[in-house]
Amino acid sequence: MVRIAKGFYRWRGLAEVIMRIAARLLTVVAPLLLAGCAATGQGRTTAVYSNVLFNDESGDASGYEMELRQDGSTATVLLVLCEGGCHGGASSPVVIDGDKASFLITRKMLSGGRMVEMDSARYVAQIAPDHVVLTSQDYGDEFEARLERVRRPRPGQTADLANYN
Repeated sequence: MVRIAKGFYRWRGLAEVIMRIAARLLTVVAPLLLAGCAATGQGRTTAVYSNVLFNDESGDASGYEMELRQDGSTATVLLVLCEGGCHGGASSPVVIDGDKASFLITRKMLSGGRMVEMDSARYVAQIAPDHVVLTSQDYGDEFEARLERVRRPRPGQTADLANYN
């Protein structure tokens, strides 16, 4: 019996009881589900960071997008560079040491019907909860870019971006 007002009572129906229980469960379970959004498979987690901007007028894109993947003891990175169109998208092994991830990216291009290596650059990503600071000293002057964490990345988002022209 539920008190509605002074002197007024009514019986709580079964549907109302079930709805109240479901609402309480949802308040406990929802944060756990949202925290697990980055899980993309058994033991596999993914984090996507980006500062890519699109120019509506020209259709060009500029910036970087990086996807870090951890599958058990194996970690890989997918880095895409956008300058007009977007390039890259090859997966590379990454070494994670505390809040730093270091990796080597080798750029390739199609030449004479086969892929040839153009150049390589070593990157270090300083990882924070909501962003990474990506640096490299392999391009003469030190390069630095801040990439914000993408809260709800689409599966395959970074790989798809690599094909944006």
